Amino acid sequence: MSAHTVNNFDKALELLHRPARSRLQSRYNRHLRRAWDAGMQTPFSASQAAGRFPQIETRYVALAVALINREKELETDLDRMAQEEVVRTSDCVYTLYASTGTWVYSSQGFGALTYAANAAQMQADKLRYYDIPSHIQKIRRGQDQWGIELADFYIWAQADGRTCEVIRRKNAMPLREWVKSCWKRGVNPRVYQPFLPAGYEESAGLDYYGNDRPPAQPAPVAASNP
Repeated sequence: MSAHTVNNFDKALELLHRPARSRLQSRYNRHLRRAWDAGMQTPFSASQAAGRFPQIETRYVALAVALINREKELETDLDRMAQEEVVRTSDCVYTLYASTGTWVYSSQGFGALTYAANAAQMQADKLRYYDIPSHIQKIRRGQDQWGIELADFYIWAQADGRTCEVIRRKNAMPLREWVKSCWKRGVNPRVYQPFLPAGYEESAGLDYYGNDRPPAQPAPVAASNP
């Protein structure tokens, strides 16, 4: 990893985090307000101001589209450069890496707590995949009206903020291993990835308990009578 790579990653990250979109929105609102204020002075000014609204909107929509496209380019560049970054643990710093909670999986009913806990564990799995120690903090939030336990989960990484940003953008663990770990913990991976193809487990040599299984043997062909 060269210093040039590090500098490029940091520069792209700085550009992405600049409040350019909020500044653009503020300018847009300011110009609309000025046109509106001018329109309130006289009937003639009102007609002029009304004609300016479409011009202002057209101008700022074009600027917003360009800004969003630039942000997408920066995101793509950061994801690519993150794969080349070497990450290291920290001796004394713990940083909030991710968070989730039962509210995310409320559609699972009484299984919401299980799915939220597994989602937190999957984040910790990714950190461990890159040799970063982690800690999962569970904060109980009581129960809802149906008696479903509510809780939030916070995943803390023994790394600084920049390292966490890099790991978030690094490739996840291999799909087969991820699916295997989900079933081993008793959760359906399709809750997290609804587009996982039906029959993937069979094609990957997995059962629905998180175990490896031998590929299916072809059915024997009956011998034909002479």
